[in-house]
Amino acid sequence: MVGVTGTALFFLSLLYILLGSRLGERGEELQKLQAELKGVRETILSAQKRYEEPIFLPTQKEIPLIMDEMTEVGKSLGVDFRSIRPGEIATDASGSLVVPVEMTVISTYKELGQFIGALAALKRGFVVVDSFGIGRDQVLLPRLQCHLRVKVALRPS
Repeated sequence: MVGVTGTALFFLSLLYILLGSRLGERGEELQKLQAELKGVRETILSAQKRYEEPIFLPTQKEIPLIMDEMTEVGKSLGVDFRSIRPGEIATDASGSLVVPVEMTVISTYKELGQFIGALAALKRGFVVVDSFGIGRDQVLLPRLQCHLRVKVALRPS
């Protein structure tokens, strides 16, 4: 009887160790998921806050201010502006006034992604990325040369 009890105790101990290690792995997974959930919640709250704020649409006279804000935000993220120039004011398909802005910038992928994301949160206007093209900068590897075209919505005069 002692042999069976000792063998049973051995298997129970082994089962306890295996289940304990699995439980530890699951605990780590749970912590990672909780951290991810926290990040998602913060993103949702940030988006809700952004869309609760009124959108400021600049007038034609305020175009230099939004250009300054775009370059200031980009530079703070490490983006190097080679050129930035506004185009002619036009009416888009929805009937809104917009000014296209052509930019050539040098950045990393990360900096470019952060800059494009930051354009949605500008305080001085509503900016939409219309098009962009990316190429390797032959002089400054691994940086990229990117041509961006954005449209800035304007308030009717």
